Amino acid sequence: MKYCIANWKMNMLKADAHSYFTKLKCLINKDKQFNEIKMIICPPYTLVDFIYGGFEYLLDEGTFYAQLGVQDFNPNKDGAYTGEISINMILDSSSIEWAIIGHSERRSLFKESNEFINLKVRAALDNGIRPILCVGETLKERETDKTEEVLYYQLKHSLLDVSCTDKDFLIAYEPIWAIGTGRNADNDTIESANSMIKSILKNLKYKIEKPKIIYGGSVNNNNAKNLSKICNLDGFLIGGASLDADQFYAIYNTLKLTIGD
Repeated sequence: MKYCIANWKMNMLKADAHSYFTKLKCLINKDKQFNEIKMIICPPYTLVDFIYGGFEYLLDEGTFYAQLGVQDFNPNKDGAYTGEISINMILDSSSIEWAIIGHSERRSLFKESNEFINLKVRAALDNGIRPILCVGETLKERETDKTEEVLYYQLKHSLLDVSCTDKDFLIAYEPIWAIGTGRNADNDTIESANSMIKSILKNLKYKIEKPKIIYGGSVNNNNAKNLSKICNLDGFLIGGASLDADQFYAIYNTLKLTIGD
């Protein structure tokens, strides 16, 4: 199984989402269905229920495999946290199956610590939501050969007391210097980082039986074919390019070709 994940970030209104799914359905209907690539859409909270309706629209023949995720949540069940969305509020929408946790924008813009991210990972797993945990280094950290040190620290503290043995666990390697910049890590860089992540998980002896490593960092339909050649890569977390149905589906089909019809 590979994963093609759309992170819409703070974009899209209902009219935009309706147009998006209308286009996506047309693209899907022109193609063979392929359930070895899991498509996951992570919209803003305001569109969660609307998008779920869109999935029903896509799934009217029961042949296409798509799931719904959120971009973030607060690990507390309730309380005086003005403006936050709690884990219980996420659970109130029964269609949510995934959650992006620890995205670089959450870490940098909202100063989220690895300890707080750990609370989210544990809350998600405790409540049947599968995490998409994001890790990655800054440009300065890479240039000073601290990538492995940074990944070790992030994984050690973000996954403390986490046990997940029965389901795939997604870790998104997203070098911060490649997020929304148009810059890409090259294949060797990504493959090396993915190997570091798997080695770190093994050394830490955390009970994560099936870690899957995906890449996020200015992925688009022009570079996806080359990136998909990386041998230890299980898919993509896609930002800006996922806002365009044609681009997103082109990336999905690129992953499809890595497995074969």
